[in-house]
Amino acid sequence: MRHSIKYSNLLYFFTRGNKKYLIITIMIFLVVFYISYFGFTEILEGDIEDVEGTDYKEFKVDSFLDFFINNSKVFLLTALGLGLITLFSLIYQAYSLGMIYSLWIHQGLGTKTFALLIVPHGVFEIPALFIASAIGFRSFTLLIHYLRKKELDYRKNFEKIIYNLILVIILTFLAALVEYFVTQKIV
Repeated sequence: MRHSIKYSNLLYFFTRGNKKYLIITIMIFLVVFYISYFGFTEILEGDIEDVEGTDYKEFKVDSFLDFFINNSKVFLLTALGLGLITLFSLIYQAYSLGMIYSLWIHQGLGTKTFALLIVPHGVFEIPALFIASAIGFRSFTLLIHYLRKKELDYRKNFEKIIYNLILVIILTFLAALVEYFVTQKIV
């Protein structure tokens, strides 16, 4: 009998036990992103110094490893943040993306171009952020259960966290490859 790994089985393996944390993470991200986008859009329509003429070439990074190491640090801090740091990191990432999108649109560069710059590496990076955040929220919940002496299979939960951390690192690695070798060429 041949064993094949189906995408749906793999997805189930990584989301099992994390579904509610992933849903909470995605909801927080979307709410903060939209608040940031619309709030910053109002600011840009007011009397502030014009942001046109920004040279996006100055944001280029020298090596693929710079992307990988920086994003790995952020996602590991998010995953190991035990809720509070996790929440701040998630809010910061969503706020930053919403603000950048608002600036992008304000400069007349369009949603299509923005998507072209975000989607190639974002396909890996955004799920890595969501999974890292779910790990952080789950870890916080497990800590609370442990302090309340609730009986759980902590070893199984710890193993699940490790598997998800490995997935976060793999996704971050792929995102860094694409961001360095593809996205930077588009800018």
